[in-house]
Amino acid sequence: MLPGRYSLLVWVTETPGNRRAFAETSFNIAAISGGLGISSVVLGRGVEPAAEPTPFAWLESGHRVIPTAWRRIQSGGKVFLYFEIYDRREGHSGRGQFQVEVRVGRVGESSIQSLPPATVAAQGQAGFIPVSRLISFETAPPGRYRIGIRVVDRDSGAEITGQTFVDVVDGE
Repeated sequence: MLPGRYSLLVWVTETPGNRRAFAETSFNIAAISGGLGISSVVLGRGVEPAAEPTPFAWLESGHRVIPTAWRRIQSGGKVFLYFEIYDRREGHSGRGQFQVEVRVGRVGESSIQSLPPATVAAQGQAGFIPVSRLISFETAPPGRYRIGIRVVDRDSGAEITGQTFVDVVDGE
């Protein structure tokens, strides 16, 4: 997410009884002062076509990732992940090319899935590169999984890493 002040509003509806509750909080995202950076990883339940940006639209190549607050995925399911690469290094144009590697592994075990590396480049706003990848948990047994991200500048070799966790549960 871009630097700024944000509000988060969460609505919950309990199906039997139709009881509702909500919580609201605000938070600040500081500007990246310099260097190579990576945003938080947003998990999504799908993508849909989007011609132009809208509030809270994580866009890449004309598609919007539909975010989900859940960090639980049913065994056999898929999840989209979305993050942004920021290049604020002095002397860089912010329009470099980056190799993106994504590895998924069950916590405490070796990697079960490595997505093919992808090369991404800035298109449009300098220093800001949106990235989304699809991860399948089709054959993953239930458990906690780490999704690791490694971004490498193809010109300088500079790198940054990020991660998130997801729980795979038995299908219902």
